[in-house]
Amino acid sequence: MNGPAVSVENITKLYKLYDKPSDRVKEALNPFTSQKYHREFFALKDVSFEVNRGETLGVVGKNGSGKSTLLKILTGVLTPTSGRVVTDGRISSLLELGAGFNFELTGLENIFLFGTINGFSKEEMNQRLEQIIEFADIGPFINQPVKMYSSGMFVRLAFAAAINIDPEILIVDEALSVGDMKFQKKCLERIDQFREAGKTILFCSHDLHAVGELCSRVIWLKDGEVAQIGEPGPVISSYVSMMTEAGTKETVVDSAHKNPNHYIKNSEEVNILSVKAYDSKGIEKDVFFTGEDIHFNVKYQAFSGINGPNYSVIIFRKDKIPVGISKTNFDKSIAPRGFIKGEASFEVILKNIQLNAGHYLLSIAIWDKAKKIIFAENRTFEFEVKSLKIVFGPTEEKCVFFPETEWKY
Repeated sequence: MNGPAVSVENITKLYKLYDKPSDRVKEALNPFTSQKYHREFFALKDVSFEVNRGETLGVVGKNGSGKSTLLKILTGVLTPTSGRVVTDGRISSLLELGAGFNFELTGLENIFLFGTINGFSKEEMNQRLEQIIEFADIGPFINQPVKMYSSGMFVRLAFAAAINIDPEILIVDEALSVGDMKFQKKCLERIDQFREAGKTILFCSHDLHAVGELCSRVIWLKDGEVAQIGEPGPVISSYVSMMTEAGTKETVVDSAHKNPNHYIKNSEEVNILSVKAYDSKGIEKDVFFTGEDIHFNVKYQAFSGINGPNYSVIIFRKDKIPVGISKTNFDKSIAPRGFIKGEASFEVILKNIQLNAGHYLLSIAIWDKAKKIIFAENRTFEFEVKSLKIVFGPTEEKCVFFPETEWKY
């Protein structure tokens, strides 16, 4: 078949926000008055893009950027205020796992209920039943009421039902942020099978490592609008830079078009004297194992002085995909620094690192009290992680993987 699998044309979603219920009633009773009792909020504003057949498109953006609203419009859960969506193929969505399940019914009965909601006959679901039960892997609990399930068992059943109806288009919204690591790995492997089979996938996640691994293109939504769309590396770098440089006047997207490695900046105000890495026993090294603590000690020289410096570190893979971030102002327990001039140092401890085996680059950035960036360099230290397992890492709601961190001055 010709044409894209998904075509989004100038989608806008407007919500009317009322301060109190009576304002809604007043407006309904006075439809012809010029007085407004509501405020307008655009969850999406003039969003357009296409997804080709067999393509995996990642969707990134901070909370409130419009990601979930967009995906709900694509699946028909929400209706856009203006614009239109054209899809070609059977859609299965993992938006709110278990939506439509009846907690009084057994897991087995809910599988057939899910199939009915999605237009499948009992015979068609019988053909899929064995693989759904095998994927869920909840044993005899399949015959027990869902209200007895743990949250992990519920997620297993919901994901298994949603992903085994053989859709042409699969839409995933943060479904992999739940469940244990073994189950997340299993889900990602199943999605990867979809990709290899030429299915069309829209994958929305705060786990930028997974986005970078699975997606051929990424769309970044910012305040309901498309900030950038393109190959994963440049888009994710722009997004992470925006998150870490919030409060500055730099236009990240424009600079990213000129130079995909724009996060490399030289500075005449700061010079990094040394960066060293140690394990928890104080042994200096550059090879660590998944689950270890890494102690980074950074010495620098501030030539003209910095008023109340803040620090951040970002971990990049060798292919420039960012996978971890931490900042001093994330930690409210540490006191701010005063005026620093001359030589100074800080230590950051990344605890229980959850990284796949491979080589990584440590990026360091320094801001002043007014959140003006003074220095940033993404090639200050290279280290290696060894692991006997595949780690997809925990996810957070705000940005990339945030390791548990301790800062010392």
